[in-house]
Amino acid sequence: MRFPVAELVHMRRFLETVKPVEKFRRLADLNWPPAPGFFPDVIAYAHENPEDLKKPEFMDTVSAAYDMDFWQQRLDFWMQTKLFPDRLHYIRRAVERYFEDDWISSIYIIVPQFEGIIRAYLTASGEVPKKRFKNVVGQLRTLVYSRRVLLFRSTILDLILGFLETGTFWTSADSIDDPTQKINRHGIAHGVFAGFETRDIALKYLVLVDALALLILHDRAVNGTL
Repeated sequence: MRFPVAELVHMRRFLETVKPVEKFRRLADLNWPPAPGFFPDVIAYAHENPEDLKKPEFMDTVSAAYDMDFWQQRLDFWMQTKLFPDRLHYIRRAVERYFEDDWISSIYIIVPQFEGIIRAYLTASGEVPKKRFKNVVGQLRTLVYSRRVLLFRSTILDLILGFLETGTFWTSADSIDDPTQKINRHGIAHGVFAGFETRDIALKYLVLVDALALLILHDRAVNGTL
């Protein structure tokens, strides 16, 4: 077998030039969950077109990265690894609704699953989930960093956990000035928002599933349950 020297050099240059962590942070500031599906195409686009991050062109780039083939591969992998054993059918249905332009159904199917996914994983890991969602995310952070090893630098894990802990997702709906752009579980669960259901926001919630999956997959890999 040939050692992929050229590929490694190319990736090193990409990392040094594009600085993906900085781009992930910038996207998180713009209410985009820092998810693995952004790498490398969306991250490269953000580097080359920083002025477009608030324009429709950027949404089209994200949509192209998270196309039907991408989701089918993700769903198949999550099924094989039993990542979301009791909730994969909800995620699958939310994805199907998204590609049928039924943004309302996609959002209202997927949003309740986040807390349930985290609580179920904590329970399966021998933890007793706390009551408030923010505390539950804190428990997940503690669990992830209690392992003796990490498979890679903690930067991306921190970005995902930080997005869940301090971003708009868990906060009160009163703090959300534009529910068409900022993901928030409280406003949806309590029916505070109306008329916000667009492709943009529906895709953001699905991207957050991809981010959460990375956290859980990483933890299962290092604790030997994957």
